[in-house]
This record gives sequence, C-alpha cells and structure tokens, in this order.
Amino acid sequence: MPKLAKLERQLAGKKKWSSNWRKAKAKITKLHSKIAHIRKDLVHKASNDISKNHAVVFVEDLAVEASCARINACGEEGSGAGFVTSLKPASRKQESAMPHLGMD
Repeated sequence: MPKLAKLERQLAGKKKWSSNWRKAKAKITKLHSKIAHIRKDLVHKASNDISKNHAVVFVEDLAVEASCARINACGEEGSGAGFVTSLKPASRKQESAMPHLGMD
C-alpha cells in the first residue's frame, strides 16, 4: 500500500488530463489490478488448501450485517463480502473433490 499511496500523491500534483497525469493514472490502474490479482490468488490458494486437507467443511450462514447494525460495532471493512467471496471457490472445490458428500 505504500507504493499506491506514493503514486496517488504524485497524481495529485499533476494537471488533470495532461500526458503526465495519464501516465501516472495508468500506473495506479496497473497497481490496482496487480493487488486484485494477488488477493484473488490468495483466496484460491487458501480454498484449495481447505478442500484438499479437510473431508467435510461446514459453513454457517450468519446475518453479519444485521448484527453489526444492531450493536453498531463493525467498521466499514467488518461487514464486507470478502469472506463470502472466499467461500465460493472453496465450496466448488469441495464439491469437485468429494461429490459423494453432497455439499449444500
């Protein structure tokens, strides 16, 4: 993230729509893409590890947003869908690895 912050500070000093602004903006876009790919790779590696090392995986469907609203304790990142996103590949991999278990 320090690299992203540095690039965004450099972008802030450029005149909008100039060629140098466009170059800086392209660098930021490329870095955002790289970060997204790293996160996606991590999710797939973790889900692959879970599906290979565990015969059965149970996932409880919790109403996290409702409980966060009720107690007002979760921050912006606390109620995101990141965890749910990481469960989808894990459930698909678990189904393909063990089709006889009947994941629901």
